[in-house]
Amino acid sequence: MVLNFLTDALFIEALSDDPFETIAHYMMNQSYVDIRKEMLEMLQSASSHKKAGWIRKDPGCCLWQYHQFAGLVMASYRIFERKLWNDTALSCQIMQSDDAASSERNQLFQGVELHHLSKKEFVNPYRVFKKAFSTVSLEYWFDFIHHCIMNSLTWKYEPEWHDVQAQVHCTIYTFKILDAAFLINGRLKNLSVIGLDNE
Repeated sequence: MVLNFLTDALFIEALSDDPFETIAHYMMNQSYVDIRKEMLEMLQSASSHKKAGWIRKDPGCCLWQYHQFAGLVMASYRIFERKLWNDTALSCQIMQSDDAASSERNQLFQGVELHHLSKKEFVNPYRVFKKAFSTVSLEYWFDFIHHCIMNSLTWKYEPEWHDVQAQVHCTIYTFKILDAAFLINGRLKNLSVIGLDNE
């Protein structure tokens, strides 16, 4: 299935089949605070005449960031499609008890406030992927990314959105997916470190 100029095959070929490995690679690119800040500036550029200075100076970097995010969306969809929350062993590592979560204020994790997540999503970040793809198809997610790229990088801003409601959903869940992926990656990484210490 061809999705604009991005293809499903491209992401499967370019990224690991393991969605958690893809998430880990995505988070290695730069600090998470910078990732989220740049994504905000990219989406603002996609919906207004004003462009962030770094996007005007280096549009290729913006395109690369969108491509990386498309890979993250694909990894998130794989988690949803395979219903990996049914893997008890894996879910025990990723999900947090209500008691532990209630002891952390404002969804603070590794010094970063994950304010895009609700309390329930902070306890169980799988909830984000269920909601993100139950309402909007994977094909529209790639369509959304395509239009963001075109709106961000075009010389003359002429916004084009086929489905405004779905576009709003994707905009909101872009940041929820980012926060959930950061949280999942951090929890898995913490457990792997604990495992090494116990050996």
